[in-house]
Amino acid sequence: NGGGTGVWGDKMNLDSVKLNGSSHCEYFATNVVFAAEEEFGIKLNGNWYTKVSKSDYVTDKFSGGNGSNIKCLTAGTYALYFDSSANSLYITDPVLAEADEWAQEFLGANCTATKAGWSTLSTSYAALSSEAKALFVAEAHVDHDAETASYRAAAVQRYDYVLELYGIYNETTNPTGYVDFIGRAAKLSLAKSASSTMVSSSNNAAIWAVIGITVGAATLLGVTFALRTRRQD
Repeated sequence: NGGGTGVWGDKMNLDSVKLNGSSHCEYFATNVVFAAEEEFGIKLNGNWYTKVSKSDYVTDKFSGGNGSNIKCLTAGTYALYFDSSANSLYITDPVLAEADEWAQEFLGANCTATKAGWSTLSTSYAALSSEAKALFVAEAHVDHDAETASYRAAAVQRYDYVLELYGIYNETTNPTGYVDFIGRAAKLSLAKSASSTMVSSSNNAAIWAVIGITVGAATLLGVTFALRTRRQD
């Protein structure tokens, strides 16, 4: 809407675009710098939008939206994703965004069809920041047919299952296995140990509930749109 006092001007273009998990065109930028108290809205094709959702990482760092200007409460660098079908902006942390982008790449690949594909994913994973890698290492192990709550969880679930099916590469004992390039071996060992303990316990049962979404592959397109900001005088 852009009303009220103050000076409005272009902040930047969200000039990257892809299909998101809902198969909607999603415009994004992963390194948007905001000052504290800076207000903004999204402008696309001449229309202003303020519908917004936030990841848990940034939920206390923004206010407003959904009818009023979105305000940054804590200065910093953020990742923004605008779903052009839902007309909704998603704000998250750049590290989480980086991890989600790789997770979508992983989920879009047929990683068990060829070792070359696994090697390619290993190379792209190696290029991630140490902070993004740590998210994958820390992700809890879940059974291969359980539902998952995020791209990252779904990617780790598939990754773990590949290692469970084919084993971890070892030049001597398992030369046909898959290289554990994330470093999930300890998680898999703990999961197997916990499973054995549950079977032998007096409870004789374990109920696991994982609420989540299924995810799909992403396809890059090429469109741009403008983000505008407002600073109080």
